[in-house]
Amino acid sequence: AVAVGLFVSVLLHEMAHTFYALRHGGEVHGITLMIVGGVSELAQVPKRPRDEALMALVGPLTSLGLAALLGAVTWGVHGLGLFQVQFALFTLAMLNAVLGVFNLLPAFPMDGGRIVRAALTPRLGMVRATRVAA
Repeated sequence: AVAVGLFVSVLLHEMAHTFYALRHGGEVHGITLMIVGGVSELAQVPKRPRDEALMALVGPLTSLGLAALLGAVTWGVHGLGLFQVQFALFTLAMLNAVLGVFNLLPAFPMDGGRIVRAALTPRLGMVRATRVAA
C-alpha cells in the first residue's frame, strides 16, 4: 500500500508540473514514472524564465503539501487502534517530505536546478545558465 501511495504521490508531483506547463501555453508529450521519481516530457522549455521557475516549483510544493496533509491525517487517526494505517500514512508523509526537499536541491535537471537556471538565464543566457545549474 505504501509503494502504491508513493507511486501516486510521484504521479501527483509530475501532474502539477504538467498542469502548470499546459496552463501557460506549454506542450507536454508525456510523463514517465518510476518508483524513485518521474519526468514530465516537455515539447519545449517555457519561454519566460519566471514560468520555468514556477513550473519547477509546483512539483516540490505539491509533494510538501501532500506531506502536510498525510501528516495531519496520521495525527487524526492516532488513538483509533489503526497502528498499521497510521504507520503507512506516516511513512508516506515522510517520503513526500523527502521527495519535495530532495527535488529542490540546486542541481540541474532536478527541480531546484531548473529554478537556478531560470534565475540565471536573464544574466547569463540559457546555455551558460544550464551549464552553471548542471
